[in-house]
Amino acid sequence: MDASSGVRFHTVEMVFSFLARLAVLPLLGITLPQLLLYEALSLPVILFHHSNLRISNRADRSLRWLIATPWMHYVHHSRWQPETDSNYTSFLSVWDRLFGTFKLRAKLEEISLGLDDYAEHEWRRLPGLLVAPFRKTRAGQDHHRQEPSQDKIP
Repeated sequence: MDASSGVRFHTVEMVFSFLARLAVLPLLGITLPQLLLYEALSLPVILFHHSNLRISNRADRSLRWLIATPWMHYVHHSRWQPETDSNYTSFLSVWDRLFGTFKLRAKLEEISLGLDDYAEHEWRRLPGLLVAPFRKTRAGQDHHRQEPSQDKIP
């Protein structure tokens, strides 16, 4: 995973979410310049937390109280479903804390990235990627897998 992951996987999402936000601007009392500021701030954070930068534990711990950090977001890309279903935020980490989806792992090197249902080569090619959102998966059915060890998180 690196910063290009954020660009490859979130570009279309960002365009559609921006258009959806435009539709609700009047309802929320947000101005177009305010929305553009949010978008301008969120893109660098998305690139940062998808990057393979290794910052100190102290810096990561401090930053993740405000924004998603590489350590925090890496857990979201875990092959283990309960971790995949965590750390959804793309900007402010407060949302994961409020909704109980915040999760960390002490040893990132123990995380295996990806999803079991998409390990085959066919799902990494354009035709597979295009039909993937409509494919039934085994997600949530693999309950026999053990939770990874939760050592003390620095």
